[in-house]
Amino acid sequence: MPPQAGTLALASAPSPTLSTWIETVAFGTAGEVRKLLDSGFDPNTATVGKTTALMLAVPVLLAASIDFGDTAMIELLLKAGARVDVRTPEGKTALDLAREYGHQRFVPVLQGTQRTGQ
Repeated sequence: MPPQAGTLALASAPSPTLSTWIETVAFGTAGEVRKLLDSGFDPNTATVGKTTALMLAVPVLLAASIDFGDTAMIELLLKAGARVDVRTPEGKTALDLAREYGHQRFVPVLQGTQRTGQ
């Protein structure tokens, strides 16, 4: 049975579980995400809706870290190999989401990665 609209489901069944990585990226610290990556989490894992950890980190960090300009989570995911060219079904990349959410401190980090081809 396909997931209901608005729900997140895994495109494949990686370990850790969907709820683990979503919760860690959305509400955890960069240190907790590092542990997740060290446990074998692929930063390019996506939900059925094609939301990657990098895409999820941009809007969440906007709300959580805008006053601090915390790019640590984004930088950590990028260093772990998160792809910046992945697009949502609407055609948006993590860079597009950073711009859309007004998180200008993430834009140069994501743009720099696109230029260097990471």
